[in-house]
Amino acid sequence: MTMRTLLAFPMFALFGAVAACSAPADTLGELTENFSEGGQDSWGPSLRLRDTTDTFSGKPAGGWYVSPIHATLLPDGKVLVTGWSRSQLDQCQFPEGSRANGESFVLDPSELGRRNAPGEVAIQPIDEVVDRDFRLKPADAPNQWSREVLYCAGHTPTAGGVLYTGGSRYQYLGQQGREIEIGISSARMLDYTTGRFRKLAAPMLGGAANETVEGAPSFGPVSQRGWRWYPTNTRMPDGSVLVTGGFSSIKRPNLSVESFDPARGSFSVMVQHDDASVPGFRDLMAPGLKDYTHTFLLPRPVTVGGKTRSIAMMGWNGRILTMSTDAATPAGQRFAEPRNGARPGGAQGWDSTSALLPGGRILVMGGTNNPAVAQRADVYDPATDTWTRADSGIGRRNASSVLLPDGTALVVNGWDEDGNLAGDRKRPQVFLPRTGKFQTFAASPNDPFERGYHSFAMLLKDGSVLLGGGTTPVVDGKAVASIGCERTDVRIYRPSYLTKGPRPVIEAPEPIDLTIASGSETSLPFSGATLASGDEAGVVLMALGSTTHSFDQNQRFVPLAHRVDAGRVVFRAPEDANVAPLGDYILFLVSREGTPSVGKHVRLAPRAEASGADVRRTVLFMYGQTSPGQDMFLRGGIDHRYAQAALGRTCTAPAGSVPSNYACAIPLVHRNLKNATTAPLKRGDARLDWYGAEPGQNGDAVGTPADWTTNTWPTSFGPQKTVQLDGFGVEPLNTYGQHYWMVDVDMDCAATAGGWFEVKSFVSNGPGWEADVTQDGAPYASGNHFARCGSVNVFRRGEPGAVIRPLP
Repeated sequence: MTMRTLLAFPMFALFGAVAACSAPADTLGELTENFSEGGQDSWGPSLRLRDTTDTFSGKPAGGWYVSPIHATLLPDGKVLVTGWSRSQLDQCQFPEGSRANGESFVLDPSELGRRNAPGEVAIQPIDEVVDRDFRLKPADAPNQWSREVLYCAGHTPTAGGVLYTGGSRYQYLGQQGREIEIGISSARMLDYTTGRFRKLAAPMLGGAANETVEGAPSFGPVSQRGWRWYPTNTRMPDGSVLVTGGFSSIKRPNLSVESFDPARGSFSVMVQHDDASVPGFRDLMAPGLKDYTHTFLLPRPVTVGGKTRSIAMMGWNGRILTMSTDAATPAGQRFAEPRNGARPGGAQGWDSTSALLPGGRILVMGGTNNPAVAQRADVYDPATDTWTRADSGIGRRNASSVLLPDGTALVVNGWDEDGNLAGDRKRPQVFLPRTGKFQTFAASPNDPFERGYHSFAMLLKDGSVLLGGGTTPVVDGKAVASIGCERTDVRIYRPSYLTKGPRPVIEAPEPIDLTIASGSETSLPFSGATLASGDEAGVVLMALGSTTHSFDQNQRFVPLAHRVDAGRVVFRAPEDANVAPLGDYILFLVSREGTPSVGKHVRLAPRAEASGADVRRTVLFMYGQTSPGQDMFLRGGIDHRYAQAALGRTCTAPAGSVPSNYACAIPLVHRNLKNATTAPLKRGDARLDWYGAEPGQNGDAVGTPADWTTNTWPTSFGPQKTVQLDGFGVEPLNTYGQHYWMVDVDMDCAATAGGWFEVKSFVSNGPGWEADVTQDGAPYASGNHFARCGSVNVFRRGEPGAVIRPLP
């Protein structure tokens, strides 16, 4: 027995108030299960992954065999995968046949779906290496440390890309029984715009100040601040990321909690590892050995110990721990254990899978080597502090759970490491949250082996599920369970709901932009099927999957209130960021039979609201004729020297700070996201600032994007375009003429200098900056235009005049 347990054009139109909507928005999906009998599931072929490139030295004949371990769905439907490559297919001989290279690459599910027979898929590695100099090198180390790899990192999608926290370094890599593994403090981002990794300048900060590296006594006590291996990344309501758990070195858990701010690209500690004020909760937070802490953002915060707590986490011992993220909460009061938070029967949580079910309940499925626990689903309700139980009939360690757009949860994968569990783990099962029962389907065909530890399963945009990797206990009668010999294949599973009836078809381009709590309606044309209604969810947002090691803590099933009107589905964006944290989602329409459409990428953005902020609509017009391929951008804010002298505001970043300091920038939210050309450039643009593209903003942006407007539409231009419907063209506020580029935003006037801020235009792929101007009546000396927050402001490039008038 092995114990690992110790520890384009308009995307939508706006209408009036919602009437006769189905699935009220505040139900959180309690009554949204569309599952019904019928339908036939199916499997695609097993496809082996090979790296035939010359990226790594010593390539064996035919290329490296690649084991997929981490998987994240990208907004375009492709899948970012991270794992290991090795020289041998299976029955790995150590050290020469074990894992050799950390590899990241992108898979295209549409390509996989076209395969109808087993075979190989050639992958193209992405360079993971971001730091070729590692400072911790003991003088007496007989073997140099490996380069940093993303193996067993934490990961989650953010607005600008996929954030990876931590990872690992090794001595004696591949030498069974000798390997020394440590976590790393660096974090990386896979940028959506470039498809490449970049290292964040600011390291992680949480961890032990003075501990011995496990397995390497020659180190002695060293500071392990920031070292993380197996950390959990949980998306928060505002788009930030909570980083919990993990290990600094093997068997040395990192018991700190820190927060990642995407705007600044940096981390801040909320609870330090060796904070003496929280000793009683260390064991509850700690993950099982080579496992992750299961950390969830609750859609409905709960009150425990007299404080509101929005985080629930479960470590190796199977007891729920709640956490307050309020900055005013002292570290010693951050955590509280609910009275009935222990998994029934004292069952532990190691090697289980878990998921946040519709309605906010937490599914904990299987795990441990106890046969009774391994086949059991325990469902915890944070609102009532109660558990319910269901028996699946199949014992699974390291199973995977996948929320589906019909409101059910798929349970797949898992292994019988000790040979004492019931059932066939190759048989998929669907858990029905409403009834608490399982539906079991036939085993995967033409596959005698299980997918255990290091496997993944993830929902794709077409409603199918991608499975990959995993250890298996026996191949050809020989035990090959050792880590480093994981399966090297992926396979697509098509749940039965795809064949229950016609699929709805969303007849609109993507991405679709929604604003949290906007109160506005979005209208999309659709066809193909009658949507679910009443207590069922016909319009659903599903978070982008990011999965590894049995679970995905950021899975989200968000039903949206909707109605059908003349071939269009009309719905509202989510009202609560606890229910739907800001970021990227996939929108599915679901038929009354429970069959989902092919999904569309949705970007859920914040409103321009903040406590104490003076948020007002502000419009800027800048006249300037451009040539094809050129775009108009605005930059601005407050002059750094004026801010320091007159406002007592320091706007100069410390040396090495990334990104630049935004204390002189003006927070904003774009109101116009309908122009297919500029909408991608506006994504992630949260401020009028001096610095060009912000972290998370499209790299082609060189400031805040503007839209071309006119007061009349020449017939020679073809069919009339309007800002209201198309995001550009005729605009009623433009009473001046053609070529007045418009920025229409909700702006935080409290961040301005007495209501004033500076503006200067920049034309890309051409003239660049406009010339300095001297504007009459300016509040202080500057070579820029001055605009009034909450007003319509009209300027011409390189000219000092200005028209400033109230909004109608």
